Amino acid sequence: ARAAGLLAARRDCMFHPAHGLAGFMLDGLRMQLDDFSERVSRERKKLVMQLVALFPLEAAENGGSNELDTIANLPLPSDIKQLRAMTADKRAAVISIVVRVLLIASSYLALPLPFRMEFLSFKASIGRWGAGEPQIELYGVGLALETGILMLRKNVAALCFYQGVPISFLRDSLVHSLWQLFHSPSLGKSVQQSLEEADARVGRVPAGRHLLRHAPD
Repeated sequence: ARAAGLLAARRDCMFHPAHGLAGFMLDGLRMQLDDFSERVSRERKKLVMQLVALFPLEAAENGGSNELDTIANLPLPSDIKQLRAMTADKRAAVISIVVRVLLIASSYLALPLPFRMEFLSFKASIGRWGAGEPQIELYGVGLALETGILMLRKNVAALCFYQGVPISFLRDSLVHSLWQLFHSPSLGKSVQQSLEEADARVGRVPAGRHLLRHAPD
């Protein structure tokens, strides 16, 4: 009976999670998962950097009326009046590029967006998710354009939040906020890891309700 008890104790010790064979196995699995997560993060960041190289961003240094933000060498005013003053073709072209960059970035980073976006050639639209939900055309000049730009800013803010960029770093300028996203120290990492790193750097990153509803697990 005593021998059987010793064998049982030795077996329990060997397979106890805190030590023994099970402990070593769990530690090995954790290391493999951490290594896989790091490799995925690096690959995601690499893809996003390739995207930025194709669609370079340049934020205006002084915000003056004679110097505008650009994306892919096309001017993108942050002021809605200046945006409306652009020719229809130029306005449609630059907004469709923003939509394209956001869609590709969210795909590379495996992150959801609060608002659905679509583009066909140089005509883009945005709206709520769901079958039958109306889409706002982003190539007009009316109130719909202002609403659509606001939705675009929320989509950018969502990706920034997921990648640990504080809301205080963002501006009305889509180019400025995209630049902050693509230069986040946590770019490519999981939402949990990004927020933990941001918390260590600058404190807790707040999220609006429209972000929390779409935050990945």
